[in-house]
Amino acid sequence: MEKLKAVIDEVTASFSLFEKAGFEVEEVQVEIGVAPKLMPRFKYVRDISPNEQEKLIAEAGDKKLVKFMLISLFKSAKLQKLIQDPKLEFYAIEIDLTAVPSVRGVFRSIKNSEKIIRIGSHETH
Repeated sequence: MEKLKAVIDEVTASFSLFEKAGFEVEEVQVEIGVAPKLMPRFKYVRDISPNEQEKLIAEAGDKKLVKFMLISLFKSAKLQKLIQDPKLEFYAIEIDLTAVPSVRGVFRSIKNSEKIIRIGSHETH
């Protein structure tokens, strides 16, 4: 429990760094079990230049976990090009901080997406 608390403290103390990186912290889930995990969810807000990315990674100093998270966020932002559907938008990135970390991109339905027509999906007569 103490190790989990230390991880939570390190991550939450770095929220301003993540915001400078172009990501808002939307929520943080904590799971306690045999393998406890911390699952922050970041809303993708904006891109920053590679130069700015490097500066923020350097600003993380010796915090290896925060550096890992920043690098993961920057790489995962490229997922927005993975799904090219007009009814879906790239919304968030979730990072599962466990013994084997994973990162997931979240796409969600655009508001009023029922009014969007997918090209090639309607019949013409």
